[in-house]
Amino acid sequence: MGNPLVSVIIPAYNVECYIRQCLDSVMSQSYPHTEIIVIDDGSTDKTSDIIQEYQGRYPEIKTYKQSNSRLSEARNQGMRMATGDYLFFIDSDDWIATEIIELLVTSARQYDCEMVQGDFYYAYADRLMWDCREHKRHNHHKILNTSEAMGQLVRQQKIKNFAWGKLWRRQKIEGLLFPKGKRFEDSFWTHQAIARCRTVGLLHTPLYYYRQRSDSISGKFSSSHFDLIEGNLLRYEFIKNNFPEYTQDMAYSLWKSIEAFTENAKPYAANSLMAEAINRCNQLEQSLAQEFETQLRERIEYRLKRKSKWLAWSYDLYLRAVERWRARKMKVYRI
Repeated sequence: MGNPLVSVIIPAYNVECYIRQCLDSVMSQSYPHTEIIVIDDGSTDKTSDIIQEYQGRYPEIKTYKQSNSRLSEARNQGMRMATGDYLFFIDSDDWIATEIIELLVTSARQYDCEMVQGDFYYAYADRLMWDCREHKRHNHHKILNTSEAMGQLVRQQKIKNFAWGKLWRRQKIEGLLFPKGKRFEDSFWTHQAIARCRTVGLLHTPLYYYRQRSDSISGKFSSSHFDLIEGNLLRYEFIKNNFPEYTQDMAYSLWKSIEAFTENAKPYAANSLMAEAINRCNQLEQSLAQEFETQLRERIEYRLKRKSKWLAWSYDLYLRAVERWRARKMKVYRI
């Protein structure tokens, strides 16, 4: 087999301030065997003009413009257009290191991996933060089987929930589409994709720059955040049926997402859409009460929450203090 082709899929919507940096990083890759697919998801700012400008400079860029259908359908369209041996998703407000595709492809071929991911920076306006707390010193590469990879995803440890920043063997995820019209689409998709991968490779080197934006859709709390609970619920059922060894961990993740939504939704309860979402959340929690009681009875946080709001509040403060202490171990680079 010669050098495999990598399809780089870039959904874009109203990112005129960021897309040049994204496209420049993609076009400067050290690995030359790529096709670049940019899906303009009905942008209303200058994003479309910038995409056309880059296509004029780089004829190898393929573009497709559609009416605004959200990120899921933009990614799905990119997958339908892709012809590469591997797929790589990048969000249009992020950017990537010059060598990322080359390193991921090399690892995939060397270890016969169906998915390989590098690490990433949280990219703020004045600093980069790399969460290297789960990595052991001098261990820059790790190979996992399907079950091990699923455990890392469920616990949100070495494998995060994002579809981006990972090199996927196309034939393994072909036909696996993101849910149309849903926010937090990765929570519906990533576990199914990993379940199809026999071998997963991890590079403990930050190669992807995940831009932190105060104006991002996911950062603004709304009734659409209930989609995250729906995604976690489907993942919980999937884990119970296919990877039962992680049922308790996934039950905890689902419970935490319900608790977070309930707490964050309180100030917006007067909004009709939010009120409906709160009601659905309460109904779901009631229907899962017995399962949570069975799965989470050994979790201190769950037990305290059941006994006393004050105990739960105190323990929450303790957890936040621990997390702030652990966060000091993150590497920070000023820019």
